[in-house]
Amino acid sequence: MCVLACVCGCGSTDKSDDADTLSLSIALLPTLDNLPFYYADSTGIFDSLGIAVDLQTYCSAMDCDTAFRNGKANGVVSDLVKANMWRAYGDSVRVIMSGELNLYLMTARSARIKNVKSLKEKIVAVTRNSSVDYFVDRVMDSAHFERWEINRPQINNVVLRCDMTNQNQLDCSVLPEPYATVAESHGGVRLLASSSLTGNLSAFIVHDSICKKRKNDLLMLVKAYNIAVERLNSVMDKGTHDVMSYLPEVKSVSVDDSLLVLRHFNRAMLPSKKTIENVSVWIKGRELVPESVHYYGLVDSSFVK
Repeated sequence: MCVLACVCGCGSTDKSDDADTLSLSIALLPTLDNLPFYYADSTGIFDSLGIAVDLQTYCSAMDCDTAFRNGKANGVVSDLVKANMWRAYGDSVRVIMSGELNLYLMTARSARIKNVKSLKEKIVAVTRNSSVDYFVDRVMDSAHFERWEINRPQINNVVLRCDMTNQNQLDCSVLPEPYATVAESHGGVRLLASSSLTGNLSAFIVHDSICKKRKNDLLMLVKAYNIAVERLNSVMDKGTHDVMSYLPEVKSVSVDDSLLVLRHFNRAMLPSKKTIENVSVWIKGRELVPESVHYYGLVDSSFVK
């Protein structure tokens, strides 16, 4: 049994200081997609490359965003929807790499939803104006639904979203791993994966000023991420499934190791131009931004080799 966790509302040990310190501070969620960052931290890869990294873990993507935008974190592991919106509204931010972002539309056990067509008038929990919201819109497009034909409560805390699904308080929710597996172990069903409809929406976002002042640290961070990916893939090839123990342990969520489908991680990459174009069209269509942001206005390609 592997114990997974989330630090709700907690980040670094001292939140009173600005992020412009010796440590490179990163806000992120405790998800399987972010495992390479946690692995690099726990196994000393960051230290071996001469960089101090402070991983600030939150249960809610909104809390990650707040820490980043308030200057309490140098960077945030987020998504292309938010990066595009922030840039469109004048925030000096850049996407320097994409990692992994895999979301799953999970049903509650009691909902008895067998396919996307059954979602009409159901309750689907989301995080608004994010990759989760974008994914649900793409699901609705595939079923030829209008936006108002399902109910979308905003539940930002990923652990709470998972718990409410398991307790049949929601019909569906969008969950990353390992929370999708937790829901599945409680009788939930995977309807769709985001990769089939949206492409990879992962975005590692930093402030422009950090790109300039901490470029070498960011280059080493990307290098550490890639080393962690190679080592994690090697560990999984050997059949060792204790890699999940590297996720932080505070608020426990249990899932049997045998239920997890551990896949190979990809090295750090640049976001797809097509994906950013599609996101820009969606954001503009929802009237969330005054104007679209072009690829090279958002992405700094100098960090991924």
